[in-house]
Amino acid sequence: MNILSEIQETCFRQPDRIALIQDDCSLLYRDLGRRAQGFAGLLNRHLRDERPVAVALDRGIEACIVLLAIVHAGRCYLPLDLKNPRDRLETITQDAQVSAVIGKGPCPDWVKPPAKWIEFENLAVP
Repeated sequence: MNILSEIQETCFRQPDRIALIQDDCSLLYRDLGRRAQGFAGLLNRHLRDERPVAVALDRGIEACIVLLAIVHAGRCYLPLDLKNPRDRLETITQDAQVSAVIGKGPCPDWVKPPAKWIEFENLAVP
């Protein structure tokens, strides 16, 4: 059994159990599963190829949802350390030939076509 199957099984069997905690915020397995599946569907509608998806989010609940959604969508992810200089982030994303970068706020100048910038708040499932 893989990590995705384990999480999906827990979402089904124990939906009211806490899945993630960050500071004073928590997320139940029911909500984690719903958000990850919804986000995976949105990703598949927005992306037409199988290239990796980069994640430009700090560690936390949002990043967990995105990583799980990417795996659920059948894609691989590339977590980015936002402490790296812009040139390094640009090189990493270009070398990996990512199809998209998921992050927050306006598109940074190191995201270059053909990669798409996907703003987390625009795709987040409530």
